[in-house]
Amino acid sequence: MKKREIAEIKKQFKATECSITRLRGCYVNPDGEPEAWINKPFMSLPEEEMFKYLRMGADCLRGKLGDKLHNLAAEPENLEFGEKLEWLRKTRLKDDEVFEDFCAKVMESNREWVGGHIILAMHSVYDIPGVTNDGIEMEDASESVYEYVMVCICPVARPIPYIGYNEDKHVFERTVPPLAILGPKLGILYPAFNDRRADPHGALVFQDNPNTGNATIKGLFNCSIGRTDKQKKEALENVMQRILSGRSEFWQLKDIYERIINRLLEWNKEDDLMLTKKDIRAILEEAGAALETLEEFDDIWDEFFGEEETLPAKKIVDEKKLKVETDGAVINVKPSGLGKVTVEHANGEKYLTIQITGRTEVNGVPVKETDKQ
Repeated sequence: MKKREIAEIKKQFKATECSITRLRGCYVNPDGEPEAWINKPFMSLPEEEMFKYLRMGADCLRGKLGDKLHNLAAEPENLEFGEKLEWLRKTRLKDDEVFEDFCAKVMESNREWVGGHIILAMHSVYDIPGVTNDGIEMEDASESVYEYVMVCICPVARPIPYIGYNEDKHVFERTVPPLAILGPKLGILYPAFNDRRADPHGALVFQDNPNTGNATIKGLFNCSIGRTDKQKKEALENVMQRILSGRSEFWQLKDIYERIINRLLEWNKEDDLMLTKKDIRAILEEAGAALETLEEFDDIWDEFFGEEETLPAKKIVDEKKLKVETDGAVINVKPSGLGKVTVEHANGEKYLTIQITGRTEVNGVPVKETDKQ
């Protein structure tokens, strides 16, 4: 799913746009046993409760793709992908046995969930409005229907006791509040809303923290989420350090990152620019890397990444600045100014120089321009 599609579904978790038909829930106690169940038509809930559940669903669609949100896609041979969730959708959460079977599958990975937690599921039917060529929704022109389930797994804990007023005794005393549902740690939107239509071969997963619910996802989809973009960036930095450290001059390293940034600046599609092993190798070759370095890159890439793994360009380099560090100094340079930063040799010393072509400021204070050497 793309950012625009996620935002479109997130709007459905507002009271004015809500199309949720039913809410199911299973409270799992700290011993891993189901203790209480919820089964209600969503619109029958008291307004305040409805708002709370809508907020939980919306929270499972927040965050950035590759960080807290992850797209899952089924391989052709993966026939178990989302099977339990598909049954939830087909039965519209009305079948007790199907929901209990789903919860049992989640509870198989109970070791991940320390303490009590609740498994919530919401069924919704969204009339997909038509869209004009300039992206404006036509409210009265529904083209098709997107029927989906949103699953949220939330911790259940007792808030910190407080000093409260006992109206019967007319005294202030220590008060222990009841168990409360906390914010979701794992969310699943199934099926995916790809190209503004239901895609049963895809799903969107929300993880509040990396690796949260990995075993649950593996059990439900027979596949893994993989690394976050931050983890991919760290892995690529390790690859670059091993093949370039001590071998490449400043101009070569600058050229490598400048080429990646230029590709980003030229990219004008909604999808993120994804770089493959072949792309990175070509950039190294264009920047003048030796054949030995390229051959070593092939081996080290395979050590850190799979042959087919792709990296989002905007997550592995900062398209707004390039950071240059040396002892006692850190310089952040905009892409348009990369050509102004050079390494110069004078009087037997090496200098990092920046060409000044406009105003200069020190902590926001303009510097007086002078021609003095």
